[in-house]
Amino acid sequence: MKKFIMVVAAIAALLMGVTPAFAGAELSVDTFSRHVWRGQAGPASISIQPTLDLVSIDSNVGATSIGIWGQIPITDGDTEYDITVSQEAGEYGTVSITSYYYDGPFLEADSHDIEVGVDGSFGGVDLFIGRFVSGDDVKDDTYIQIDYELDGYNFHVGAGDGSYVAEGDGFALVNVGVSVATEGGYGASFIYNPDSETPYLVVSKSW
Repeated sequence: MKKFIMVVAAIAALLMGVTPAFAGAELSVDTFSRHVWRGQAGPASISIQPTLDLVSIDSNVGATSIGIWGQIPITDGDTEYDITVSQEAGEYGTVSITSYYYDGPFLEADSHDIEVGVDGSFGGVDLFIGRFVSGDDVKDDTYIQIDYELDGYNFHVGAGDGSYVAEGDGFALVNVGVSVATEGGYGASFIYNPDSETPYLVVSKSW
């Protein structure tokens, strides 16, 4: 937790001396038939996932955003709460720091991991690279994902190492899928993990 506070303080220090414009907090809630993250799934339980965008600060160094995301299973599984601070880096994309809290009260969870991520868009292709810099079981684990939207469908391919891979050795494809959303807030995703040879079909509703 101390490391995360130090990083947030460093970002705040970079913003000192600029004239920011603030946007207010915004809450949204999504419901999923099952929580599947980067090709890995928790117990087969309906998941409620609230997102609270606390603040967005626009300045001459780009937009800075702070938000909280949660994953709350209805019947079985661990809760999760994440805090993300992201900073736009001009036309190159966004740099983010996410602090993950698992299985316990917010900020007092039994497990706490920190990931640094970079994402950008190049010719209609979205690229994300994330690496855990802190965590008991995931430190130094890296994940890379490419997304591409075509005719209303979002296609993605993701690869990782460490805890993402069944054998825990080397890089492997772990997350291949396609998703679609309707105007009424309903969505569906088909996800396949080639490493574990496991398919998932997830339906969702945004409120």
